[in-house]
Amino acid sequence: MSGDSSAGLKISVTGAEGPFSKQIEEAARSALKSQRYKKGTLHIAVIGGAEMGRQHARWKNDPTPTDVLTFDLRDSMKKGLVDGELLVCSTVAKREAKRRRGDWRRNSCSMSFTDACTFVDTMIM
Repeated sequence: MSGDSSAGLKISVTGAEGPFSKQIEEAARSALKSQRYKKGTLHIAVIGGAEMGRQHARWKNDPTPTDVLTFDLRDSMKKGLVDGELLVCSTVAKREAKRRRGDWRRNSCSMSFTDACTFVDTMIM
């Protein structure tokens, strides 16, 4: 697990180790800071296809694995505050990376960054 609470913004990553965990954390931190989020918590869990299928079925009534699920956990809208969770599927990332002839870790970081941006955008609305 990786985490950094500098400036009141805590980002944790599970299911990824070493430099990969740090890359995901940095991508998410960059996305949040670009939208002026300064406080709160974002947890990113890298999970496999079977678990993503279960979570996708539970929350979206679709048993197929998807790339990312996002959850806004805030009790109220507060400017500059994040409280959420991202589930990132390594199986889908690997499949997409193979299709695009890239590295699945880079694809996961890209998905995390893109979905963190999308997550942040939906929180602003």
